[in-house]
Formats: sequence, structure tokens, C-alpha cells
Amino acid sequence: MRIVLNLLPPSVVQRRRRAARRRVLIGLPLIGAAAAAGAWAVIQVSLHQARAAVEDVGRQLQVVQPIAVEVLRLQAEIADLEERRRALAALAGQQVPRTPVLDEISRTIPHDAWLQSLTIDGQTVSLGGQSLTLRSVAEFASSLEASPVFSGVRVASLQQVSAAPRPVVQFRIDARLEGRAP
Repeated sequence: MRIVLNLLPPSVVQRRRRAARRRVLIGLPLIGAAAAAGAWAVIQVSLHQARAAVEDVGRQLQVVQPIAVEVLRLQAEIADLEERRRALAALAGQQVPRTPVLDEISRTIPHDAWLQSLTIDGQTVSLGGQSLTLRSVAEFASSLEASPVFSGVRVASLQQVSAAPRPVVQFRIDARLEGRAP
């Protein structure tokens, strides 16, 4: 059993109850306003972080964009080379008779030299190409002179040309064919 004694006059008890209710009625909106302010602060921090992330992605995109353009250019070049490879493969399927001149040139040309032109006019052959060294041009001319297919081999022109990433030597070699014309 519980006994409650209240020695306060009823008017004081009522005033205290009204004051407690006022505190609750004022406190609830204040708590709501504080919660809204807290939520607003959290949203602002999240928004700031999102903007920083967007700026970071934009900086990274500026770095990657030229690379992407180069990749697209290289993909187009790869497609073009693949088309050329298919055309060459189709041509390779057709048997073209080989000549002693082409066989001798392919046997004697150094690995760091390549031909860009081959002109045969009667018994005269002119070979134009490029090499990485002068020594390779000299070896090529000597090998052609030593072959049974060519005679009178001479280096008609040499020119060093700057090309990325290193300079190359452009050459022209003239020779006479031995025996019958191809």
C-alpha cells in the first residue's frame, strides 16, 4: 500500500503541472528543430564530399581523355592493318611464281634494312630502301655483288634522315642482272 502526502497547496501543484506541460510543448519543437539542424548539417557534409569527389573525377578525366583519344586512334589503325592483313592473306593464297631476283634480295638483305622500291628496267635493277646503319647498307651491297644474280653493284645514293625515335639511312643501290632478265 502506498500513501502519498502532498503538503503543497493545489494551486502550486497546478502551476507546476502547467510549467511542466509548457516545457514539454516548448521542448518538443526545439528537439525537432535541433534534429532538423543536425540532418541539414549531415546533408551539407555529404554534399561537400560529393562535390569534392566530382571535382576529383573531373581532374582524372582530364588526364585520361588524351589517352582515350589515342586508344581510339590506335584501334582505328589496328582495324585498318587487320583489313590489309586480310587482303595480303588473300593474295598470299594465290601462288605467285618467285623469281631468282626476289629470292636473292630476300636472302641477302640485312635484318635491320628494308626495301621501299624495286625497279627493273631491262638488265638494270635499282633498289631503294632504308637501314638503321651504314654498315648494313655496305653489307647488303657486298652480298649482292657476291651473288650470281647481280653484277656491277654500286651504291648510288646515301642519305641520313632524322626519324623518330632514331635516325635512319636512306639508300639506293643500282646493279646489272646476270644471265637472262626475270
